[in-house]
Amino acid sequence: MKRSFKIALAALVCVALVYTNCKKSATSSTPSNTPANNMAISKQIAGTFIKSLNGEYGGAKIGDGIKAPSNPFSTQKGPRVNSVTSYCGYTIDTSLFFTRVIGDTTRVVGSKYKFIYTCSNGALNGYILSDSITYTDNGTLLNNKYLTGQNYAVNNFSSGFSVVLIRGTLGTNYSVSALNKSHIVVAYNKANIQYYLNALTVNVTGSSPNITSGSTDFNASISYLQDGNTVEGNYSGSMQFLGNHLVKITLTYNGVTTVYSYNLITQEIGII
Repeated sequence: MKRSFKIALAALVCVALVYTNCKKSATSSTPSNTPANNMAISKQIAGTFIKSLNGEYGGAKIGDGIKAPSNPFSTQKGPRVNSVTSYCGYTIDTSLFFTRVIGDTTRVVGSKYKFIYTCSNGALNGYILSDSITYTDNGTLLNNKYLTGQNYAVNNFSSGFSVVLIRGTLGTNYSVSALNKSHIVVAYNKANIQYYLNALTVNVTGSSPNITSGSTDFNASISYLQDGNTVEGNYSGSMQFLGNHLVKITLTYNGVTTVYSYNLITQEIGII
């Protein structure tokens, strides 16, 4: 199974946990303001954030450091920074569109990104990225759509570009649906999440980028199918990054605020 399909199936896990009825319904409700529900939402918001930053929904990967992104879903590579060659002002401004059939699933991809290397005093110090990518997966038992926007500046924060500083925004809007054999939607998870990156410092030397400091504010609209009903909620809050892949999540819903500790690698979460 392709990695992208694993992502889609993983996003359905939280839906599967609450799904108990295959009947479609137009009835809407708001989620319960309970510790269990708020904890699940916090995990979804933090998990979606790190996947977006790591390029798992397409686009640039922060773990690549100061490096032009690969053409999304392609093997074409951009130039890579080294100690000899400087790409001051080098710009990539491109788009692509293609359709690919993988097994019983048809993928349609459209993307556009603009990438500019930036310099200070004639020396390369980072890049500015404006990136959007949309792809849909339509298959016998799934119907998924992802839209991701990456609009941020990355600057060198230590010698050798091992630590970078990020400021800007991330946005992820997706709909992940499971279908039965009659092509009727039996479970789904939809989310529209905007993240505001406040001076994140990221160590990119390890196998998984480690956000060592900084914070991210977020606004999220999330809905899912529960007991045949559409459950919808609007959330806000922040994530404070503590290093060692740990983050403090502050979630506010319906005037109630809950604080969690979350590990971006192990996905373990607990109330503070």
